[in-house]
Amino acid sequence: MELTNNKETRSKNKELFEEIISGLSDKLIKDFGLKKTGSKYTFKEKGVRKEVVFNHHTDKWSGELIITPAYCIKYDALLNWFSKFSFKTKSDQRSNYSYGFVGEKIGYNTNYFFRSDEEDLSAVNKFHEEVLSCTEYVFTNYGTLPSAYKNRIEPILNEELELPDGGFDWAMIDLTLCKIVNPKNYNKLKEIILDRIEFLNNREEPNVAYYHDKIDDILRYLESLSTNDLENHKIIDSIYPSWYEWYTSIHKK
Repeated sequence: MELTNNKETRSKNKELFEEIISGLSDKLIKDFGLKKTGSKYTFKEKGVRKEVVFNHHTDKWSGELIITPAYCIKYDALLNWFSKFSFKTKSDQRSNYSYGFVGEKIGYNTNYFFRSDEEDLSAVNKFHEEVLSCTEYVFTNYGTLPSAYKNRIEPILNEELELPDGGFDWAMIDLTLCKIVNPKNYNKLKEIILDRIEFLNNREEPNVAYYHDKIDDILRYLESLSTNDLENHKIIDSIYPSWYEWYTSIHKK
């Protein structure tokens, strides 16, 4: 099979991408208050960042332009306090998000395929409609801490939502959200989440393993913070080694 990801194809797809996205710009900016920076549309105010990111590339075999939108919200109050324990760099933590989605998580497409040698207005219109629908869904259901609590924490408490199959940060984000919005349910949520953490640790999930021996210290710190502390916390250097340093140390011959 002949490779079609050549310079000419990439150049055409770049133009095609800009043309497709230009049809969305006005609505994303006007309807959602987003600001365009490259292929990212961002809304910022104190303590929160909302983004629609249009990841895209040219398929090396078909030459198709593939666009993968992502819809993300970051709340500083849910993330910044954890920086002292995180193995991520400050830069990575600044670009982190609290809740993020691709289309398939909310009933839409994740990847969209276009060809520079075919004019398919119906595919472009469908792309625009779905992006706007996904943006509205995420920004409505997770656009405030109370709405995020309703759509994320309540289903967990009611055993209607399966918890993530890996990672650790999500657990601290969810606990922090509960602590801020409805602290009376914090202990119940903590019990559910810690059960999941133990399950993942027993499966030797590497991110969980890194934090497992530190959980008591992490939760003690979280529980000592007021809502005001959480809202005003800045990203700081970690008190623990990086994941690589930790992993290397436990696998020394």
